[in-house]
Amino acid sequence: MKLILFILLIISIKSIIGQDLYVNFVPFLTEKCNEQPFGIGFSILSGICINNLGSYLQNDEVTPSSWYFKITEYEQTTIITGYNYPEIDCSGFPEVSRFVYGVECVNSPVIVPINATFSGGYKYSSYYTHVTLSKVPMFSDDSVVRGVYSNDESSTDGSVDSCTFDNFIYGTVITKNFQISYQFPFDYSETYSCSSNGTSLLKTCVGNEKCYQKNISMQCNSDESDGHTQIFCS
Repeated sequence: MKLILFILLIISIKSIIGQDLYVNFVPFLTEKCNEQPFGIGFSILSGICINNLGSYLQNDEVTPSSWYFKITEYEQTTIITGYNYPEIDCSGFPEVSRFVYGVECVNSPVIVPINATFSGGYKYSSYYTHVTLSKVPMFSDDSVVRGVYSNDESSTDGSVDSCTFDNFIYGTVITKNFQISYQFPFDYSETYSCSSNGTSLLKTCVGNEKCYQKNISMQCNSDESDGHTQIFCS
């Protein structure tokens, strides 16, 4: 039965190689990746240059990342190669990361460097990652997603129709109750969550002073420099 499933997996992946595929990074805290996802994840379209990836999570001390993901076959193995470039147009000499599709759990790559600590005092947003491929973007349940979409020339009014899976470029996925603690430019923390009615919430605490919570859900917005954006709960 395992052999049959493995053969079917190879056939299904080979049938979609060459299509627009999304590389999904699902975050976990243990090496088995079998518990509830926890941390910062991503769903990224392969085959194009992605700049400013995760920039809205960064402070001024860190330069946003530019990535290009390529999917290839080698000796019946699907290889996902990520090129991290120093320039926003994906030029220069990149750092290269490779992942074998089908491997359940890998040490987390630093997709976006964030100068912060995270829930539980961890220095990284997660210790392990499950890397998957899909024809449509994928998100862990009950997470806050910031989606970035290509500019749709047929729609210039920033309507919701401009933010569909047909023109989805990448999404930053933050699991519920995940906290990011910054020390620059001052000491503050941000905790993301979803309400029972699907509203995206952000709780901000400054030092040891009082905290406040606000609704950060956002309909399709065309004012962002990197294309249309939308914030929603998965």
